[in-house]
Amino acid sequence: MKWIHRYSSPIFLLFAAGILFAPGLAALLFSALCALIALEMRRTLHSLQEGGVEATATIECIERDSDGDPIPVMAFETAEGAGVVGSPFNYTSLSFGFVSARKGDIGKELQIRYQPDNPEKFVVKADEGNTRIAFFILLVFMVLTAVAGVAELLGCIEIETLRPAF
Repeated sequence: MKWIHRYSSPIFLLFAAGILFAPGLAALLFSALCALIALEMRRTLHSLQEGGVEATATIECIERDSDGDPIPVMAFETAEGAGVVGSPFNYTSLSFGFVSARKGDIGKELQIRYQPDNPEKFVVKADEGNTRIAFFILLVFMVLTAVAGVAELLGCIEIETLRPAF
């Protein structure tokens, strides 16, 4: 997923140009980006489910992501004895979930599942259901965006945009 951060500016410029001049194509591009994210997310979640190793992690601190949502920074030890400090691979931060990061949770121990070959990728076991919900929402959004893009390109619907007058 690091490539999304690395190429975020060109992706944004392509998407912005698409919205202005070909909104159906922009919708398809956005749907394709969602598909790539969903595939990476599914691949990682599957590898964690099938070959993940369970461990106990301690919440070291609570940080804020780029949207201002609380993300726990956790520390744990792998089965080989290596220390790992990081944030969960996909933390949904849903307020109705079992795990919602609060400052009072610092020092709390939680069960996690990590990849043995890449222990920096881990999920909180109690949050796995929320991760599946987020994955499902992403899939639904991807399909709806793709359908809207195809319908606009075929002329079935018209997506209104504020196109500049040249």
